[in-house]
Amino acid sequence: AGRGGRGAGGGGGAGAMVRLFRTLHVPNATPSEAFAFIAHFDNFEKFDPGVRSAKVAEDSPTPYGLGAKYSLVTLFQGKESDMTYETTDFMPPQRVVLKGEGGTARATDKIEFAPSEKGGTEITYTADIVLKWPWKLGTPFVRGSLQKLADEAISGMKEAFAKNAHKQQ
Repeated sequence: AGRGGRGAGGGGGAGAMVRLFRTLHVPNATPSEAFAFIAHFDNFEKFDPGVRSAKVAEDSPTPYGLGAKYSLVTLFQGKESDMTYETTDFMPPQRVVLKGEGGTARATDKIEFAPSEKGGTEITYTADIVLKWPWKLGTPFVRGSLQKLADEAISGMKEAFAKNAHKQQ
């Protein structure tokens, strides 16, 4: 969640925070497979139209797992922004949490994985985005754009799983 909003869909949040919340059913991946694909945050450039590039940061102590750092170039409303994310919670195959910081925003992305009763995996994605000064003054005006970006990211994620991108790592 570079622009902090890869996550997904719901609503509000208080003050200058926007909470995005989405769920996604992935019929062709186990929780372990889905976790491995998504927790490699550098994979986001493969499916998220709001992420121009994503790579393991040069100062990352590890390429994957707790403490891993990622450098993202995000795109929001036609403007690129650099964000750095760090994996702060890593519980395979159940949950990964990353905290991001950039010039215009801070974000916390929490992605949870559970076996689905329909087979495959249910992914729950929550992204909390806080715009920094002076951009936070525009929070009410960009909320809809962030929601749209989250929808596009989840759509891209669904398509990537459908094309078995998680099995091509």
